Amino acid sequence: MPWPDEVIQPYRQVWEHILGNHRPGTSVPSKTAFPSSWSEKRVRHEVLETVAAPDLVRSMKDGNREERYRLVGEEIIRVWLRKKRNTRGRYMINTAFPTVGEEKEMA
Repeated sequence: MPWPDEVIQPYRQVWEHILGNHRPGTSVPSKTAFPSSWSEKRVRHEVLETVAAPDLVRSMKDGNREERYRLVGEEIIRVWLRKKRNTRGRYMINTAFPTVGEEKEMA
């Protein structure tokens, strides 16, 4: 799947945030973790696939944020994008994680 022009490729700090808070097998309070059976490589792949080929896209009213969702097996991956200044309106990944509970039912 080709990478969308409107989204900046994630850089090291983005991955450090996602994997630091949502790495498979972690238990950070108030954070959801990717399935423990997933490798770091698979997490990266599924996040990138969610951005490039989402099943659902929700644009926020302010026009500066967007959520992209994708069903992967029994998991619904959510990627939160926000527009980055000085990029001609392009988005960057703010965070990504599997949804849970009520949010999973909404998607």
